Amino acid sequence: MRAEGWTDLGDRAKFLLSGPDAERYLNGQTTNDVRRAVEESALASLLTTAKGKVEADIFISRRGPDAFLIDGPGSLRMALQLRLDRYLIADNAEVTDVTEALGLCHILGREPEAPEGVTRRQVNRYGIPGWDLLLPSGAPHGLAGPELGEEQLESIRVAHGVPRWEHELSGDVLPQEARLEDRCLDFHKGCYIGQEVISRIKSVGRVNRLLCALVVEPGAIPQTGDALFLEDREVGAITSLVKNAELDRMTALAYVKREAAAPGTRLRAGTPQKTLSSHLEIRETPLC
Repeated sequence: MRAEGWTDLGDRAKFLLSGPDAERYLNGQTTNDVRRAVEESALASLLTTAKGKVEADIFISRRGPDAFLIDGPGSLRMALQLRLDRYLIADNAEVTDVTEALGLCHILGREPEAPEGVTRRQVNRYGIPGWDLLLPSGAPHGLAGPELGEEQLESIRVAHGVPRWEHELSGDVLPQEARLEDRCLDFHKGCYIGQEVISRIKSVGRVNRLLCALVVEPGAIPQTGDALFLEDREVGAITSLVKNAELDRMTALAYVKREAAAPGTRLRAGTPQKTLSSHLEIRETPLC
């Protein structure tokens, strides 16, 4: 799915972790290997609980030799501050909230120029390559081209199966349920909070549900939150729903029980009584 344009992500929560122990400390908090972080691109990662459940999805990049920029959902600003501070005891590092001081724009399509004083980094936020511009808050970004609306961005995200906080991600979700192994997990980096549970799932276990992308068949349109049924058995629920202009169809993300999550499976959305049912088909991503 192709797209070209930009969006303002200035409301993302942004923190600077700095100090001689910043790399070691952050690597013990997040699911990806912070040692691989660079200034020119952002590393997707997660903060998880000791039980392996997602606390936040974040992006990390270096800001010099002993500093890292971390951004996450704006609704988690206070929670992220507390989480990043929580285990700083004898570590020579500090967390600074730079949400108000630092602007953030994301560009899809053509690689943008970075004016003087602006940092450019490559990052995949919506399932396709993109770039962030980091600039002082309120400074003009000088971006040409169309500003992408919320529905366009949601269509791209859903088509590529990318989970979003408060839609597919919450404190009840395991990373593997959201299919975030390749995007956010490093199984060779060593210990971090939640690592034992997450590694055990990979080595000897499995999750009971999986995030799936679906295309709504012509007819009744389902709603976000609708239950999904395989014949008369409830197997999941819709978490995101948006029109895909290229397909000219409604598309969705949903958590579906593993045994019903194979591509090509047709599910029904609605009630057990089949009142006003909609039908959807699980597809491979990207949806196109």
